Amino acid sequence: MASEPSLSIKKRASALARELSQLVPDLKTELRPVASVSGSGSLPRVELPSWAVAFIHPEVEAAEMQRSLRGATPPVIARIASDVLLLDLRTVEVTEELNVKAAAVGLFT
Repeated sequence: MASEPSLSIKKRASALARELSQLVPDLKTELRPVASVSGSGSLPRVELPSWAVAFIHPEVEAAEMQRSLRGATPPVIARIASDVLLLDLRTVEVTEELNVKAAAVGLFT
């Protein structure tokens, strides 16, 4: 995850944003450049450039979406910045993307 190039993350984030917008009509998604901060290990507190999918819904607040995603099985961890939910794709393995999609779609069904 830490070694994945930012361009690769951007491509994955773009694809996820596009798919979610198609699956959930009222959900607006945007790509946002973000910085992922490592917590420990070989890169403590080093910022890595990344890309996030921003979730914006006219009727559901960011905090509510965040709670629902964290309560999914498996949990999906996203953060809130400026009242927008951000899912940093650096923190999502390619093999986890189906679970993320299912959890996100489950928010609105």
